[in-house]
Amino acid sequence: MNSEMKSKMGEKSVQIAKRNRAKIIATLLQNPMTFSQLQKELKVSPRTLSLHLQALLKEGLAKREIEGKYIVYKAIKPKSILELRKQFFSELSNSDIYESALNEKTRRLYYEFLNALGESIEKPEPEAETEKVMVKTIEIPNGFKGTVKQSITNLYEKPELKESKPKKPYSFSRKKRKVNRHEG
Repeated sequence: MNSEMKSKMGEKSVQIAKRNRAKIIATLLQNPMTFSQLQKELKVSPRTLSLHLQALLKEGLAKREIEGKYIVYKAIKPKSILELRKQFFSELSNSDIYESALNEKTRRLYYEFLNALGESIEKPEPEAETEKVMVKTIEIPNGFKGTVKQSITNLYEKPELKESKPKKPYSFSRKKRKVNRHEG
């Protein structure tokens, strides 16, 4: 197997993993569940679900809580852009590491950035208070002709594919032309 094929297989695996994790998050956003409930709902092996849940927990996209005698998994709603800016600003401004590691020119740029970030927190644009920007890939079946409807407030919601009615094929009738043959 050459390296190009391995690379394509790796990319395909990553896409499948992202799709599976998106399904898990979408399911958990609708309703928190135990491991066995999730496994039954998504119809995946325990090992696969365990690996995906570990990744989602590590990435901070899901959490688990003990409720009675059960461990329940829950999706963590994304923060707003403004909340992310505040968190980033706090982490940057409270760290002395940057101060000692930067040369004069870079330090000046760093402080300009911190000031701009601070201003964007004090006077945020309206979009900054919306949910974090997310990207979704919608798989459209081959040969599909129609419209795709997707909620922009809940990207985990399944898209609605509405096929357009096929148009009647055009029919053309050819008129026979009279051909004048001139004999010369």
